[in-house]
Amino acid sequence: ADAEAIRLNLNCRKPVNVLLSPGGWGTGKTEYAGSRLSRVMQTTPHAICWALHETVPSAVDQQHPLIYKYLPPNLKGEKAILEKTTYVAYKEKTGFSDGSFVLHNHARCRFWTYEGGVDKLQGPTVRFAWGDELEPVDFLASISGRVGRGNGTHLMTFAPIHGHTATVQEMCDGAEVCCEITAFLNPADGGPKDVARYLGLGDEE
Repeated sequence: ADAEAIRLNLNCRKPVNVLLSPGGWGTGKTEYAGSRLSRVMQTTPHAICWALHETVPSAVDQQHPLIYKYLPPNLKGEKAILEKTTYVAYKEKTGFSDGSFVLHNHARCRFWTYEGGVDKLQGPTVRFAWGDELEPVDFLASISGRVGRGNGTHLMTFAPIHGHTATVQEMCDGAEVCCEITAFLNPADGGPKDVARYLGLGDEE
């Protein structure tokens, strides 16, 4: 319901499948992406989800812990869960075993790297893909096509330390500004978030 209210408040006529979320460090974009991927897996049986980063070590450091953080408590015990339909083996030092895990509802997540090349991304329709930090433009095209087949989501998060990249340009080409809105969830004075105004709700709501 919140997502629908946000979409309407931003004047988007239909749900967004590909989303670029640039921002400075510590703004919460990576935290949101990790929680969102975990939620999609828990609520969508048989979903195929991808998490992509520049290298394996950077993914283990930055993506694995966040996705693990938002898994339900029953999947985060001292021992790995190695069952027929559930495979969750996680260590703080090395992340998820074999760079993947599977939930009880058959939803699965696999971690990929940009340095491995886009040719390895073959076949499946992807329900949710999260590309963190400097996703190459060829990955943008390949992944967006896969999520589009199943009305999924391709979310890219990055801190623009290299400025205007080819991926940013690809997203900007032909784009139209649908709405400019005050950042009610990120007040400059560090005050409380104004969720009601962010959702476009009136006083009576």
